Amino acid sequence: MNTGEVHFLPLSGQPLEFKQNGQRSTLCAETSHGFFIGRENAMLEPLIQSIINSGLLPEQLPVLLYGESGTGKTHLLRGLLAAQRKNRTDKGKRSYYLSADDFSRQYADAVANRTTGDFRQRYGNAHLLLLDDIEFLDSKPAVLQELRHFIDTAAESRMIVMTAKTLPAGTDDWTARLIGGTVVPIFPPETAVRQQFLRGLANSLRIPAAETLLNEAAKQMTGTIPQIYAAFVQKYAEYTAKNGNIASKKNADFWSFAVQKRFRQTGSPAETIDRTAKYFALKGSDLKGKSRSKTVALARSIAVYLIKTQNSGCTFRKIGSMFGSRDPSTIRHMYEKIAGAMVSDTVLRDHIFRLSGK
Repeated sequence: MNTGEVHFLPLSGQPLEFKQNGQRSTLCAETSHGFFIGRENAMLEPLIQSIINSGLLPEQLPVLLYGESGTGKTHLLRGLLAAQRKNRTDKGKRSYYLSADDFSRQYADAVANRTTGDFRQRYGNAHLLLLDDIEFLDSKPAVLQELRHFIDTAAESRMIVMTAKTLPAGTDDWTARLIGGTVVPIFPPETAVRQQFLRGLANSLRIPAAETLLNEAAKQMTGTIPQIYAAFVQKYAEYTAKNGNIASKKNADFWSFAVQKRFRQTGSPAETIDRTAKYFALKGSDLKGKSRSKTVALARSIAVYLIKTQNSGCTFRKIGSMFGSRDPSTIRHMYEKIAGAMVSDTVLRDHIFRLSGK
């Protein structure tokens, strides 16, 4: 499914559940069977398809997906597991999903029981090994060494996909090997994905919603999908408890009530400028000045991109006034250049990821 800027990648992961009157139900069922991909995570779609189709080369491994809690890392891993088990015709090759904690515990048990051979055979022969939250292994060098062995001896038919909350920043051999494969950050959803998600929620709850209301709600309801889901459902429960079923005439009232709470504090534009400048060892005045040095130009463009994505109400004219009264067309060009480059530039995406999470 393709809706404007949003693609829907069919993967069966974990459902988002809603509990009301003691009963659990699944709202916006699409989230149980797939993953919304907008421009901010455009690199994910071809990568996931390559994993499902066993199209990755050994030099592209391991795959590391990193992002804050709630961005869908576990959902993607479980979806990959389901897809592999459904699509593979060779039943002799198994796929496994487990947390890094479980992987570490099983390895420790194998060492204690002198069954490391069985442990290595089980996971070493796996067609697809999916490990969640590998930052748990940072303090476990023996387990990291074992995992490094799996990676280094991976045959062409074996794939290893891992997740972490942040990109490892060390200089040791393990970190070098880890980021030597395919590294892709996962960002919280931008407005287009949030609007598509909210449309599904509204349909599930039978809440009438004009596109203008959905668009305004999507602009204000920032955060991860689980954060938006939890806050929206809470608002729905509070509103219906007070007003009863949502009738069409109360439509606008409900949406106004639903967006009263900001879900993520992104900071002011001025804070974004100073934070971005500091990240690049610059001053805020450098970004507002006339310098066209490569570093200053990059930092300035990234700050423009962050301000626009985090404060959708800011016009390019208003943002231009924050950067030395620059022309709105120049500001638009900066924004579009960064947005376009993020599709293929992993280093740029990591800069954005780190600055977005501050």
